[in-house]
Amino acid sequence: MNKKSSFDQFVQQRILEKKNYNSHNYQDIKDIIKQGIHYYQLNSAEKLHDTEEGKKEVLYIHSMMEENILSKIATLASNNDGEINIEAIYEGYIVRNY
Repeated sequence: MNKKSSFDQFVQQRILEKKNYNSHNYQDIKDIIKQGIHYYQLNSAEKLHDTEEGKKEVLYIHSMMEENILSKIATLASNNDGEINIEAIYEGYIVRNY
């Protein structure tokens, strides 16, 4: 897939590559978001942190543009389910660095 692939093509390809993909499984969607960060060479990152509830994945967002890209990827990965967004996927564990 070339770098000029649309977000839709990117997400659909990742879904096809993953066995037993479930668009309602937040971990499956997080996996696609992480791949999107790498594929599109974004400055955002996901890091694991210890919290009172145990280890949590925290999404650090670098810019509004990157948040829009990651939100689009999350929406597509959830089959355009409007109720699923990056806030829900990361249970509010998001740090915006802009």
